[in-house]
Amino acid sequence: TASPDSEQHSLQVALTITLSLDFTSGLNLYSHAHPACKPWFSPAPGIPHHSALHCQQEVAQEAWQNHKRRNDSVIVDTFHGLFKSTLVCPDCGNVSVTFDPFCYLSVPLPVSHKRVMEVFFVSMDPRRKPEQHRLVVPKKGKISDLCVALAKHTGISPERMMVADVFSHRFYKIYQLEESLSSILDRDDIFM
Repeated sequence: TASPDSEQHSLQVALTITLSLDFTSGLNLYSHAHPACKPWFSPAPGIPHHSALHCQQEVAQEAWQNHKRRNDSVIVDTFHGLFKSTLVCPDCGNVSVTFDPFCYLSVPLPVSHKRVMEVFFVSMDPRRKPEQHRLVVPKKGKISDLCVALAKHTGISPERMMVADVFSHRFYKIYQLEESLSSILDRDDIFM
C-alpha cells in the first residue's frame, strides 16, 4: 500500500502536469482571438532594491501583463501568480528584485513529533470502571512514555502499570517498557 506522503506527492505531480499542459491553451482567450501565434515578451529586467516601492509595483504589474498576454485563461486567473525574488550579489552587495510567474507553490507541511493514542485504563480497584483516555506521546517514544502520560491522567505510578494489546477478548501481547510505541497501531485496543 502507498503511504499518505507518496499519495500526496502523486496527486501534486498530477495536478502540476494538468495545470502546466497545453490543455490550458484550449482555455486561453488569446489563442482564440489570435490563433496564429502567441506574442513573446522578454522578462522585465531586475530593478535595484533601493527603487521606490511604486516602481517595484509597476515592474510587477508589467511582468504580470506580459505573462497574461501569452497565458490568458481561467486557469491562469485562478492558479498563477508572481514570485518576488530578491537577489544579493555576494561580491559587490548589489540587490536586484525580479518578478517571475508561477503556477503552484510547494509549501512544507509541519511534521508533528507527537502522536495521540487512545487507551483503556483498567484500575486494580474493582469499584472503579474502565476509562478511555486520549494520550499525547512522542511519536518515536517508548511504552514507558505511554505509562508516564497515563499517570498524569490517573495519578497511578507508571511503575505499577502494565500495557497489553487485547484482540478477540484475549491478551494478544504484553509490552515491555523499553519497546517502541511504533509497534502499536492506531487500530490496536490497548489496555493498561
